[in-house]
Amino acid sequence: MSLPRRVDGREQPIALHQQQSLLPLRGGFQDNFIMPPEPKYCCEHCRMVLCNPRQTECGHRFCESCITQLLGKPNPVCPADMEPLSQDKIFRDVCCHKEIMTLKVFCRSAKNGCKEQMSLQQVTDHLNMCEYFEVPCPLCKEKIMRKDMPEHLSRKCKYREATCEFCKHKIALTELQKHKETVCPAIPVACPNHCSAPSILRSELSMHQQDCPKAQVTCSFFRFGCTYKGLNQELREHESSFASEHLRLMVARSNTLEAKVEDVKNELLERYKVLPGLNSRITEVEEQYKEMRENTGRWSKNSPLCRS
Repeated sequence: MSLPRRVDGREQPIALHQQQSLLPLRGGFQDNFIMPPEPKYCCEHCRMVLCNPRQTECGHRFCESCITQLLGKPNPVCPADMEPLSQDKIFRDVCCHKEIMTLKVFCRSAKNGCKEQMSLQQVTDHLNMCEYFEVPCPLCKEKIMRKDMPEHLSRKCKYREATCEFCKHKIALTELQKHKETVCPAIPVACPNHCSAPSILRSELSMHQQDCPKAQVTCSFFRFGCTYKGLNQELREHESSFASEHLRLMVARSNTLEAKVEDVKNELLERYKVLPGLNSRITEVEEQYKEMRENTGRWSKNSPLCRS
């Protein structure tokens, strides 16, 4: 996960999309206005301060989303005077919109301690810088006041970057324990064979396994048929005690290989015996072919078709 951009050691504010930060998804503005708005600024449908005001032919004002909702009904009428509503007789009230955007409001983060006041038009710009506004952590997505984000990222976020004290590798805090338990090359681990060796670095464990006295090994003569499996520390004694048996196995394997070599040799000799007969047959065919060509040449010279 990427952290917020930093300039001169300070985190850059997390910007808000204007439509998401200022305009409600449905109905009018629900901001806390410093002075109660005049009735002319309130929607006839939702009774909140007009958002993108639209005016009807009968002179009443509605939020854009509210008038759209009303027009979607069969035989729509104005709820203020029950006059029929027609899409082509509804227009955007630009003047009313400009007046509404100058109305003063408290910061939307007043509950978190912000004391700022601003016009409705300035809300977005203010929220993009407001230290009390809650923004999602770029790592864990938890909503945190902007002023508390540095501490959250460095000390509280469960996905914050941590350093393994053994290998010094930087990793997300949530993955640190798994890293130590499974892959950290510098962490001391116990020998899986429970030998008397002290703690071994995980990166050196593979090499230790080759010499570990408690490791399970097979006899080096297993290719010749020895079935011994035992501890590494007992292997030398086995090799010493069974030296004659190992020699017998090697002799047996040598005899088997010698017999196979002899069988192959005999098979090749049988095939070689056939070769002289094949050579004579090839010579015979070549002579017949040569004779045929000579006859064809003579026939061509004497043929009336060739002379014409």
